[in-house]
Amino acid sequence: MPKLATEINNNSLADDDGAKVKDQTPVPYFKSFKTPILWSKVFNIWLLHTLFLGLGPALVLTKISTLVFGYILTLAAVLGVQVGAHRYYCHRAFKANFAFRLLIVICQTISLQKDIYDWCRDHRVHHKFSETDADPHNSNRGFFFSHMGWLMLSKHPEVRRKGATIDLSDVIADPLVRLQRKYYYFVWVPIFWFAIPVAVPMYFWGESFYASFMICVIARYTITLHITFLVNSWAHAYGNRPYSEKLIPVEASCRHMLMGEGFHNYHHVFPNDYSASEFGPMDVFNPATAIINFFAAIGWAWDLKKADPKLIRKIAAESGDKQAQYQLGTRRWIV
Repeated sequence: MPKLATEINNNSLADDDGAKVKDQTPVPYFKSFKTPILWSKVFNIWLLHTLFLGLGPALVLTKISTLVFGYILTLAAVLGVQVGAHRYYCHRAFKANFAFRLLIVICQTISLQKDIYDWCRDHRVHHKFSETDADPHNSNRGFFFSHMGWLMLSKHPEVRRKGATIDLSDVIADPLVRLQRKYYYFVWVPIFWFAIPVAVPMYFWGESFYASFMICVIARYTITLHITFLVNSWAHAYGNRPYSEKLIPVEASCRHMLMGEGFHNYHHVFPNDYSASEFGPMDVFNPATAIINFFAAIGWAWDLKKADPKLIRKIAAESGDKQAQYQLGTRRWIV
């Protein structure tokens, strides 16, 4: 039975008494700062997308089993970010045993979106200083910047300054995080991001190196990145705000493509909710929640935090968009 998180931690936008949501009117971008372009990152992103656009021959030549394996890897990578880096390590939305933590650290490595320590630092500073110069992917700097441009530019000085104030002692206390961080680019990434995805199709059903690499590495990696990128861009631009009109994040209009992370207006009000939405996996397309529920059922996860429905309704009534709240009465599959 999920634990009701009626008390929201310091990352939450709810006051200590749960009575209202703090106004986070965005601070304008510091115009006088000229952001240096990181040309090596620009080249890497260009190369990845150039290879992705040349997938045609691989799709023709590859075996169906390789496509299925590539899809499984994509799901694993996305869930490694959503369940592992995001809901478990960053927001502490539930507790997990060693075996579950090892699984999500491996899956998060498959995503190649920085090691868990760095990922949590960027995400915690994003929540605490959302839509300001200290936000790594500040949506006030435009859709492209918040989507992927922020990775091609040097960080704003405020990101570094505020990021240094974020407490990550709980994250680095996990020996798996320390192990991943120490050997991330020399052991974890070569094995789990590249070698295993390429070797499995070649060894077990005789796939070519070319098809294995293009489907299970290039296609999988590109799709995984953009699912995460859309949470930073689209979910801060296009949708509605039933829980708080004071916040930039929205319940994204493309939320069913984001596998449970598109309910962003709710998430920024109640960041410690293990489902990252008001609802469960049967109400919305939220496989990350279903995975957590499964591992809770077998005893690998426990203390699942869920915001009190009374607190949700109270904050929504005081701060949310009324028309958007009316739509909450309709099944999320069709709104």
